[in-house]
Amino acid sequence: MTKSPEQPRDLFGEPISAPLCPSISHIMDVSGEAATRTELDFTYGIIEVRASQDTCYTLGDSSIVATKTDHFLPSGETRRFSVKDNTRISSILSASEGRAKLYISEME
Repeated sequence: MTKSPEQPRDLFGEPISAPLCPSISHIMDVSGEAATRTELDFTYGIIEVRASQDTCYTLGDSSIVATKTDHFLPSGETRRFSVKDNTRISSILSASEGRAKLYISEME
């Protein structure tokens, strides 16, 4: 018997309805020297995030700053999150040098 895949869940453990369609895209530059934070006001309640290099990230308000001990996002993997108004994402490379892109899609 084949096990059916689990329904995707957001950061708060709530089920994410599928399928979702990308609507608005954002690209964030990320370095290994200093954390980068979006100043985006997300229009939709779900975002999808993918990085071009291994990064660490955190979600929160306008005061957040990612550190290398925050949540790990491997290069090329995708994460979906339910976000509230005024949610920001901050990211930093997990390596100490280099540059990467963090691709953020608002889903509807």
